Amino acid sequence: MMLCKLADFGLSRALQNAQEYYRPSQDDHVPFRWMSPETLVGGAATMASDVWAFGVVCYEVITGLVPYAGLDMPKVVALLKNEGRLALPAGTPPGLERLVAACWQTSPDVRPTAAALSPALSAIATALSVPLADVNPALQEETRI
Repeated sequence: MMLCKLADFGLSRALQNAQEYYRPSQDDHVPFRWMSPETLVGGAATMASDVWAFGVVCYEVITGLVPYAGLDMPKVVALLKNEGRLALPAGTPPGLERLVAACWQTSPDVRPTAAALSPALSAIATALSVPLADVNPALQEETRI
């Protein structure tokens, strides 16, 4: 069995349970490209915001690109406020596309739980008959991140 822990290392803190949270201060340098909409506007960093960040990491793995490249923090905030999302490439397995979209739900309450991600990823891996590198040949090349 593999154990995977999700965290946004810019904001990670030891929490005792799912109801606890961390709220960054004004002076914190934050990894805004991976932050959820509620955290970007000063809300709490919770397990649901870590699930959002997991979706962004999935985008990075699938595309090999830096999320929101060329956009500063105010532009990312504006994009997310208008329901804008990173675009996954054509050919992304539908199950993976649905999982990433679920991670990027505006409301933290409707995002999957961290515990639900592992079985969802296992189901996607089982359903795939094509290696991910065949979906995005750039993944076979040297990384662009």
